[in-house]
Amino acid sequence: MINKLIEYALKKPGHIIALFGLLFLFSLGNIPFLKQVSDISQLISKQDQIIQLNFKMEKIFGSTRLGLISFKNALTPEKLPEAKRIHELLESKEKINDVISVFSEKYLAGAQGSFSVEEIVEGPIKAAESLDTLKNKLESFPLYEYSLYQGNDLNYLIQFNSDVDDQFMSELIQEIIKTSKYQDDLVTSGWPKINNSIKGIMDRDLFILIPLIFVIITIIFFYLFRSLRGIIIPLVTITIAIVSAVGFMSFWGISLNVVSNSIPILLVAIGTSDGVHFLTKYYHYSGDYNEHHKLLNKTTKIIAPTILLTSITTMGGFLANLFSPVKSISEFGLVTACGVLVAGIASYLLIPSLLTKFKAYPQEQRRNSHEVIFVNIATRIYQC
Repeated sequence: MINKLIEYALKKPGHIIALFGLLFLFSLGNIPFLKQVSDISQLISKQDQIIQLNFKMEKIFGSTRLGLISFKNALTPEKLPEAKRIHELLESKEKINDVISVFSEKYLAGAQGSFSVEEIVEGPIKAAESLDTLKNKLESFPLYEYSLYQGNDLNYLIQFNSDVDDQFMSELIQEIIKTSKYQDDLVTSGWPKINNSIKGIMDRDLFILIPLIFVIITIIFFYLFRSLRGIIIPLVTITIAIVSAVGFMSFWGISLNVVSNSIPILLVAIGTSDGVHFLTKYYHYSGDYNEHHKLLNKTTKIIAPTILLTSITTMGGFLANLFSPVKSISEFGLVTACGVLVAGIASYLLIPSLLTKFKAYPQEQRRNSHEVIFVNIATRIYQC
């Protein structure tokens, strides 16, 4: 079966190139619809008992999508009016469902055998005596500490509507903070902030690490083969494998998350080894054959079983993740295995097809001295 596919690739290289071209275009067309998820809770299956319990709790007590602002040293006559203004500004936002702070909570006051419910903050704080009264109220109820205040810091617990995403929550909080002259004393936290930070890290990795690894791989290919074809052809197979894997994710409705964000880097490493194996053998035997077709036939039949076996074993390792109860890990295993499959097939079908169409020049068809040095170094390391 494999030999027939190899023969077909060598006889009809245009068909193989067109087939992989269609796969590339199909996958590329699906990438714009790929969703990115930075919310850690979304990485766990909705059938998980903890997630199910969380859904029930939200129905009873409201959404757990909370933001937090801490105003440092806010319990001073100078800063407290600004702290109240920030509370009122938060309450005025349509997308914010509730704001919990010293300006919204009540205080249970008792005197002469009776009690009354009062505001914690009553009117503007203008004198040090009024501020002392506020501090005494807060300190009289231990539950207030670490929730409404901590030391001289005041906290705002912000509950958002269920129809807004983490990025919007984080940006809205930052927008409000920028309106304050004490913005250096305002610190944000909570899951919206954390998830938005995770998204920023994911974006940075995609836009920095992937181009960087391609630059490194290009330099290595140039050192090994000293040929434009020796650089471009394996890079083409790697690119097709990455685009196909990401395109399949979008097509299957799988979101890009903190786990699957590493798939492109992994596929670069896996796809590179297959391309290097093939081209190393190709250049190694190039001096033994005058006919290019025989050279490719010999190289492909020698290296194809190796690529096939390594691809199968690597796929098996990743597919084992399908049994993981963590949704993101099982999806990671499935998508990576598909990428490995595409990389393996491309290595023993697409590479010989490309070499058939764009065969090496005579000066390239000789054993490269740098390749020999590299192989000798690798052999010595192995023998150690």
